[in-house]
Amino acid sequence: MFAYINNAQILGNVTKDAELRYTAGGFAVLNFTVATNHSKKTDDGYEDYAIYHNVTFLGNLAEKAAPRIKKGVMIYVQGMIKNDSWQDDQGNWKNRSEITTSDFRNVRILDRQGGAANAADESSATSTASNAKPKKTASKKSAKPSEEIANDDPFADDVDDLPF
Repeated sequence: MFAYINNAQILGNVTKDAELRYTAGGFAVLNFTVATNHSKKTDDGYEDYAIYHNVTFLGNLAEKAAPRIKKGVMIYVQGMIKNDSWQDDQGNWKNRSEITTSDFRNVRILDRQGGAANAADESSATSTASNAKPKKTASKKSAKPSEEIANDDPFADDVDDLPF
């Protein structure tokens, strides 16, 4: 029996505020785009360019993350790559790829310095995953600023658990 892997990881900046919508059955869907910056060598040195990634959050994650996914926010997302193809009215084939996730463990919303961003009024949000790590609590005396922020972030069990 073979095992299959369909997994993408990106760390980049949100290009515009996320759009939350609901299906006819009431299921939450959040769509937004993340830009990752790259550079390539040219005759004059290096040229910077961006690659844009379509991202979709589903269910409870979509509802909890919607107020925090704003233009310019840095975000780490891990999820499944989904490819769609269709024909438009003129008969031309269109393609779209997106990264889809519904798991809180696969998302980190970061500030500009790479620490977890402050979560406004969402400290009670918890992961629905059965094996999610409990949140750490830090005392005010010994906590670093990044630790205090991480305690308020429903998406970050530990800021240092990023895979890079």
